[in-house]
Amino acid sequence: SSLRTAQRALGNGDSDVAERAISSLRTAQRALGNGDSDVASVRGQLAQRGGTKVGILIQMGRCDQARSLYRSLNGVGAGGSARQHFGDWCRP
Repeated sequence: SSLRTAQRALGNGDSDVAERAISSLRTAQRALGNGDSDVASVRGQLAQRGGTKVGILIQMGRCDQARSLYRSLNGVGAGGSARQHFGDWCRP
């Protein structure tokens, strides 16, 4: 299922893990609904992992990539924790 694909993607250390998990979560949300407890759990894990990745990208000076990832996370309701990493020189 899409949810299992998202969970597997989150478990990997691949650089594009967030994008694959976002895509799978989006599919699961359409199929199961945003209120499904498993969807909510994966969304929370994605918010945590994605937020960390956004922070790392910003520290590396890769603002455009951080902004793009944040917008993708936000599109599936997982962008909340990532927003804290933005500042004056790099805005979401």
